[in-house]
Amino acid sequence: MDKVNILLVDDDEGSLKAAESVLEGLGQNVFKGTSARDALRLVLTHDFAAILLDVKMPEMDGFECARLIRERERSSRTPIIFLTGIDEGRLPRFQAYEVGAVDYLVKPIEPSILRSKVAVFVDLAQKTAEVRRVGEMLRQNEAREHARKLLEREKEAALSQQRWLEAILDALPTPLVLLDPMATGCRFANHAARALAGGVFAFASQKDWVLTTGEGEPLREDQLPTLRAARGERLEGEVISFRGPGGEGAVAAFSERLPAQHGNTETVLVSLHDVSVLKRAERTLQEAVVAREDFIAVGSHELRTPITALKFQVRNAIKSWDKPELITDPAAHALKYLGQVRASVERLGRLAEYLLDVSRLTSSQLQLEPTEFALEQLVREVALRPSEGTATPYPLTITTDGDTHGSWDRARLEQLITNLLDNARRYAPGPVELLVRGQGEQVSLFVKDHGPGIAPEALPRIFERFNRARPSDDFRGFGLGLWIVAQLASHHGGTVEAKSTLGEGSIFTVHLPRRIPSPAGSPNA
Repeated sequence: MDKVNILLVDDDEGSLKAAESVLEGLGQNVFKGTSARDALRLVLTHDFAAILLDVKMPEMDGFECARLIRERERSSRTPIIFLTGIDEGRLPRFQAYEVGAVDYLVKPIEPSILRSKVAVFVDLAQKTAEVRRVGEMLRQNEAREHARKLLEREKEAALSQQRWLEAILDALPTPLVLLDPMATGCRFANHAARALAGGVFAFASQKDWVLTTGEGEPLREDQLPTLRAARGERLEGEVISFRGPGGEGAVAAFSERLPAQHGNTETVLVSLHDVSVLKRAERTLQEAVVAREDFIAVGSHELRTPITALKFQVRNAIKSWDKPELITDPAAHALKYLGQVRASVERLGRLAEYLLDVSRLTSSQLQLEPTEFALEQLVREVALRPSEGTATPYPLTITTDGDTHGSWDRARLEQLITNLLDNARRYAPGPVELLVRGQGEQVSLFVKDHGPGIAPEALPRIFERFNRARPSDDFRGFGLGLWIVAQLASHHGGTVEAKSTLGEGSIFTVHLPRRIPSPAGSPNA
């Protein structure tokens, strides 16, 4: 243990030396004084395990000195042993204990007694100091443990904050990637980024995925937007297209460099905005432009035919009236040309009505007027009606199976059947087989031809608007007939499908519920 201090105060030089020689055997630090002033001065600058104080001293006796020592907070509990030459019976013991003395020794002092008494206080002071050191160590340990726990809590709070922010980023629909520019690696990628193109943008792995630039050039792995951004390149909306097992699409890449802050190192943020819809819209618009040009060309051809015929009919009628001597029956002659003019005008009217129906179907303004009738009866009426522009009717076979009654818009279904038959007569001249079948709550119409058939790549688009499974220079039809068939079937709550084999003909099937479903939200819905 560390040495402690002992204060020995006596105005008698002989007694002071005798006591000092005894106390030196304890191996502690012994301070000496010859007056009360010496004692007070030493008490101001040192702590003592025990103070041995002579009672009789000049200027200030031991009692007064002890009282002043006790008044100071730092020395208020220091043990004081009085040394006195006064007879034990004449020593004012109460006064001695009153000023805080713990014991007193009468001169001449017995060395063993002095040594044993002081040794007790020395041992007590050393143990107290040891306890104090242990307590300080415990306090320091507690402080360190407290600081460690605070640090752990701060780390846990920071980690929780990071997880919370990552959870928020993970829920965002925009693909986001955080990169470490020093390691050029992905620090964090949200769910949208991990799911985009198999994670190719987040983890720089291109297996099974093909990436191209906006101009369609193949993209090397080192040209990935994330890697380029990590190398310091700034991305400002560069479009990257991708194609793979999960589909295809396109993204516009943006990057931002975030400086080191809030305990984080420098980070690169890459956001990938999905522009697939815009790219598809662009393609759709391009296709629409092509379809519009095609429609204008076909429409011009279709409209020019009756207009040309009408011009010739009017011109011939005028020329014939210039030579009245050649007309034997003026009324019959006039009726002949008026009949031809009427036929051309009626054809123009039908074309106008046809285009009007297209407008109504496109804007969802078509109104249905259901009535009760048998679909088989309507099919026969339309099929056996002479076809315009056909000199000889094609062989027709009409078969009925089951009850074909239902409630539909008669005029619209007449248009549907007419379009299917015109399509068969125009593109597949030859026998046409019609089957009308009623089964349960559904009535179906099957139209089978024996023409050249439809190419497999054209079959999925056969019911699209302005689509014609023919060369672009084939102007027969607007490319709207089958689209109108699909639209009319859909308005009746039904479906239409086509199956075809090259060289063996095609089968068009229309399925109709017996009753037109009520619109959602209507009183009958």
